Amino acid sequence: MAMIVKTSNCLLLSTDQKKSESLWRDNPCFKFMFSLKGSMHYQSNRNDLTIAEQEFIVFNPHDGHRQLAVDDHKFLVELDAVFLKEAARAITGNDRELYFAQTSQKNPLIEQ
Repeated sequence: MAMIVKTSNCLLLSTDQKKSESLWRDNPCFKFMFSLKGSMHYQSNRNDLTIAEQEFIVFNPHDGHRQLAVDDHKFLVELDAVFLKEAARAITGNDRELYFAQTSQKNPLIEQ
């Protein structure tokens, strides 16, 4: 089952469809990929990435990447780069470019 919610600044995708290799992507948005169950495997321009259950990774705008495999459930949040920068500036007063490290991360709040 797949569920998609799209607005002008955001896209949410929740799916348990097990997909294998996809085409290379180079999106102009931030992509937050969460592995809710099982693991996910991606390839980027810089390295190969495995995201274990309850972990996530962020792709920055124009980070070339492709999905190699998804074991079970994937949750994706795409955020418009300008929207996220404006939100960060409103909160912090800082006008720096946003950039996330390309490493898998884990946060206990993901399980909730």
